[in-house]
Amino acid sequence: MNVLFKRGVYRMYPLSKCETNTEYIFLGFSKKSPYENHLLGLGLVKGTTIQILSFSSNNQMIVHFQNSRVGIDSHVAEDILVSKKEGNSVRKYMSLNDMPVGTKSVVEGILGKGAVKRRLMDMGLTKGTPILLRKVAPLGDPIEVAVRGYQLTLRKSEADLILIRDMGDNEHEKN
Repeated sequence: MNVLFKRGVYRMYPLSKCETNTEYIFLGFSKKSPYENHLLGLGLVKGTTIQILSFSSNNQMIVHFQNSRVGIDSHVAEDILVSKKEGNSVRKYMSLNDMPVGTKSVVEGILGKGAVKRRLMDMGLTKGTPILLRKVAPLGDPIEVAVRGYQLTLRKSEADLILIRDMGDNEHEKN
């Protein structure tokens, strides 16, 4: 199905049929539904860039839009209509917690709110800052990162709030 907007014609897809790590533009809902007002309240309005971060085994997905991560069921995703973003270069977003050891990335944003977000920003984790995951404890918590010339240890729950973008030319550090 095609839809006409001021800037041209877009091919519409349900979000459930889209790929991870590709940016899409939110076009609307296929029908009136009870979750529409909730998603609109979170900032999912026409023209918003939306990206699927991951799929889970139980027919759910994690999506990113307006500096928020939201879990969406496949039935809800079926009613969300999107179009592939023009000039879309694949940008791989993930949480710092999902980054492999030795990978260099760039901080894209902090998904926490209030005091948690302020504390992470005060430690130097701001948008555009290069970051290197140096070590992960044997059980996965805590992790150690190199940021702004110093080593920082974070809890797994804190690292999960930090959204990073792959630099593309990763160099793996050997320990």
